[in-house]
Formats: sequence, structure tokens, C-alpha cells
Amino acid sequence: MGLFYVFAFVVPKFAEIFSRFDLKDGLPPTTGAIIEITRWLLPWGYGFFFVGPLFFGWLVFAAWRGRPRMATLTILVFGLVSVAVCTIALGVITINLFLPLVESVQDTNGAP
Repeated sequence: MGLFYVFAFVVPKFAEIFSRFDLKDGLPPTTGAIIEITRWLLPWGYGFFFVGPLFFGWLVFAAWRGRPRMATLTILVFGLVSVAVCTIALGVITINLFLPLVESVQDTNGAP
């Protein structure tokens, strides 16, 4: 849900802030990519953020019918992978959203 919140509310606010800046070199490519991905995902609705849990539920149900141990292993592996991917994604998004702000502050202070 944290990734959903970032894409739905935080990234659009940063895009609005960046539109007011006069960045001489423009946004870094990764920051621009994050903003464009958000602009692409949100008009589709929030369905993308609910497909994962639906798929996970189907996977657990299918595994549980035949092998309870396999379902437990599936839940564990999928849960750990999901947490790792979301943690990495939130870190990358956070760093890339603040990068232009840091660069603009350095430019105004005359820092190298």
C-alpha cells in the first residue's frame, strides 16, 4: 500500500513542484521516468495496484487445494519477494524525487 500511496499522491505533488522550477538541465532521466510512469498508470485507475493481490490470492487458492505445505511456501516466498521489491522501489523513488531538489539548492548556494 505504501507504493500505491507514493504513486497516487506523492509523485504528482513532486511533479507539480518541479514544474515551477527553472532547471537548466531539466530533470534527471530517472526522475522524469518516475513521473511519466505515474502519469501513465493513474489514468488507468488504480487497477494496477490491485492486480497483484488478486493474483496472489489466486496463487494461494490454487496451491492450497492440492498441497497445504506448498501454499505455505508460496505465501512465504511471494511475501518476502514482494516486501523486498517494494522496499527497493520506495528507496529508488525517494532518492530520485529528492535529487533535483538537492541539485537546485546546490546551484543557488554556489556549491560545487
